[in-house]
Amino acid sequence: MVNSPQHKVKPDVFGFRVNHLNILLLMDDLHSVTYLPKLAVMPGTRQWFLGCAKYGHQITPFINFAQYLGLTPTPNEITTHVVMIKAEGTPIGLLVDEIRESHVSVDACKIKTEQAPVSDLLKDYIISACTIKEETYYLVDIARLVKCERFLNVSL
Repeated sequence: MVNSPQHKVKPDVFGFRVNHLNILLLMDDLHSVTYLPKLAVMPGTRQWFLGCAKYGHQITPFINFAQYLGLTPTPNEITTHVVMIKAEGTPIGLLVDEIRESHVSVDACKIKTEQAPVSDLLKDYIISACTIKEETYYLVDIARLVKCERFLNVSL
């Protein structure tokens, strides 16, 4: 009876940093972590939309996540980490500044009731805030964020 209500399995999370924000994703939303590939730039798109590249067997979009959130952009360098998220069967690459916590049990997180100020573009997608190793992390509903109109509208 592992999945009964009194023995509910808690999901694991994956953490990274974008600018000054520590972000957590559910492991179910994570496709993989890689480095920035050579991108085909798409003219007439928003600055945070970096372009597309072949990833696996699919043409995949790559986003400067900090810039999308209105923060200082993550440098586009060959050594820049990219968090590949699952978005309805299609991976999307998010440039991040640093991989922080690669596989953390939700049990290890101390849930916070108060939240520090975050990007206005991110606040509606925060599920909760917690503390890991004395730092605040924000658990983000990335599946919902990638469906919002602003994220989908990459053209100018």
